[in-house]
Amino acid sequence: MGADAAALLARIEALRSKTTDRGCTEPEAMAAAAKVAALLDRHGLSLSDLELQAQPCERLALPTGRSRIGPLDECAPAVAAFFDCRFWYETDADGRLAQVFFGLPADVQGAATLMPLIAQAFETEANRFRAGPEYLRGRGGRRRALHTSFVLGLSHGIQAKLAAMRTEREAALRPPSGRDLVLAKAGVVDAEMAKLGLRLRSRNPAMPLVNAVAFDAGHAAGKRIGMEGQG
Repeated sequence: MGADAAALLARIEALRSKTTDRGCTEPEAMAAAAKVAALLDRHGLSLSDLELQAQPCERLALPTGRSRIGPLDECAPAVAAFFDCRFWYETDADGRLAQVFFGLPADVQGAATLMPLIAQAFETEANRFRAGPEYLRGRGGRRRALHTSFVLGLSHGIQAKLAAMRTEREAALRPPSGRDLVLAKAGVVDAEMAKLGLRLRSRNPAMPLVNAVAFDAGHAAGKRIGMEGQG
C-alpha cells in the first residue's frame, strides 16, 4: 500500500471513531460519513488507471447477531452502492447474518464507517418516536405495529437519501470529457468479483402491512438524517 492510500485509510479510521457513543451528535456523525465520501472521491481522481487497477479488492463481513434481515440490514445495499462496493448477505453455521462488502480497500472502509452511524440513527430516531404521542396512545400489539412501521419507513427514507447523495456524487465524478471514475472503479471491482466465482441470488422481500402514519414519520426522519450536517 502506498503512502497516500495508507494516509487515506488512517483519516477514514479517525472519522470512524467519531460516533454518537463518543459524544458525537447525529448530524455530526452523518457529516463525518459525507466527509469520507469526499476524501474517497478526491483520492480516486488523483490515481491513474494503472494505480487504480493495481489496488487489491477487500472483503469485509460485519456480523449482525441476527438470523433474519431487518429494516436496518435493508440499508446495507444502499451503503454499498454509495461507496462503490458490491454487497451480499452470508450466514454462519448458526444461521446468523453478516453484511458483506467487497470493493477497493478505502471504499470498504467507508461502508464500515457508515453502517454503525446508521445503526445509531435508528436507535436515536426510534427512541424519539416512542416518546411521541402517536406511540404513547397505542397499547400492546398496536405499539409493536407502530414501531415496526416506523423503522420500515426510516429504512426507506435513509435508502432514498443515500441514493440521492449518490446521484450527486456521480454527476461530479462523470465529467463531460476525460476519465469516468465511476466506470473505472466498477471495472476493477467487477473483475475481482468474477475471480471469486460466487453464485449470488437476488431477493425480493414482501412489504408487510404497515401503519401509514408511522411509516411516513419514519420515512421523513430517514430523509432528514444528517441534513443539518451537510453544506
